[in-house]
Amino acid sequence: MEKIEIGSVIMCEDDLSSVYRKRNRYEKGRVSKTQNVYYGPSYDSDVLCIVTSDEEFEIDHNESRGEFYKIYTASGVEGFVRRKNTRTEG
Repeated sequence: MEKIEIGSVIMCEDDLSSVYRKRNRYEKGRVSKTQNVYYGPSYDSDVLCIVTSDEEFEIDHNESRGEFYKIYTASGVEGFVRRKNTRTEG
């Protein structure tokens, strides 16, 4: 296991990934009905794809903006969905 020095603190890689996850707050999510996935946090953005209620995705709370969650789908699409009609699954 590699040790990395950050300032005057030395941490192991496992510790860093734990800190990174906590700081970035990723959470599983689903929509309650089919929604568009937008390129940006705006209805004027291009629509990349749709997500349906049976699809699970990851929500990035640090990158979420206004009424939109930033999400990453299982197929690799990165975009934004409306917070309304989206539920988090911890």
